[in-house]
Amino acid sequence: TLERPDLDELNDFFGCDVEGDFDVIEASFPISLFGRTDGSFNKLRNSLLKHYAGFHEDKFDLMICTHNEAAFSEPGIQYIHFPEAVNEDVFLKDGEASFDLDRDRSLVHKAYLRIVEQYIPDKNKVSQNKSLCNSNYTKEVFEEAYDSEGDVLNPPVSMEFDEKKDFDLREDAFICVGRIAPPKDQKGIIRIFDEINKELDLPLYIVGEGSSDYADEVREMASEREHVVFEGRLSRRELKEKITSVKYGIHNLRGEHYGLAPAEMVKGGCIVFVREKGGQTDIVGNNERLIFKSEEDAVSKIKDVVEDRD
Repeated sequence: TLERPDLDELNDFFGCDVEGDFDVIEASFPISLFGRTDGSFNKLRNSLLKHYAGFHEDKFDLMICTHNEAAFSEPGIQYIHFPEAVNEDVFLKDGEASFDLDRDRSLVHKAYLRIVEQYIPDKNKVSQNKSLCNSNYTKEVFEEAYDSEGDVLNPPVSMEFDEKKDFDLREDAFICVGRIAPPKDQKGIIRIFDEINKELDLPLYIVGEGSSDYADEVREMASEREHVVFEGRLSRRELKEKITSVKYGIHNLRGEHYGLAPAEMVKGGCIVFVREKGGQTDIVGNNERLIFKSEEDAVSKIKDVVEDRD
């Protein structure tokens, strides 16, 4: 690992009681530098860490990687959040599980990825592992990329709801939960509810944090509309209360690897609408009435479901 895990924090978040009766091998310099970066160097950091782990393989009976593909000398276990060696943008655009990481990238990004590619795990060694995937979407990409079978094991949804308000007693309103960032497309969600509220009275609560220009723009858009409330960051207790106070949820990220936010909303008793193409469709039971392909499609399907329940 790059940093010693904070067991108190992890136990509190996941509701576990794991004790620290195990040894921790921390990667040495210079790999250790990447343990304190943001997501900018994820691919390089993870590739270097797995390369480093290979030097210790002879000390153990079984190697387990909890962060995507790994190349072990003997078959091991790997948990796939999304194949790191696959260009996800190409897959979403063309349906091709391409290993061409630098396709459609800027020159700077291409130079960085050229370095990353030197440490990408060997395809044959990846294929020999027992592969667990976080969703059917990830499984589809992994199997196409590596011509190897994977099994689906969804991540745990740690949020527990001790009390759920009866659905009919909840507010006729929507909630969207997640980091305020362009991939989540909260602006698109606001536009969806601009259209919906021309005919229906359905408030939208936006929950999440963000310190970017995009987050400021979303906050400003919300302030200009009576039917949109920007909640910002909420504590876990406040988030539970907000989820269980409304009837509906919406998630607008295409290509979500699993979808923890929509899973929490469903677990909290909400009817959740999600964008097509991604692990989030599993969470709503692949119900076509709840899966939208565009903003216009979302408006139509939300109206149909809400008016049908009325």
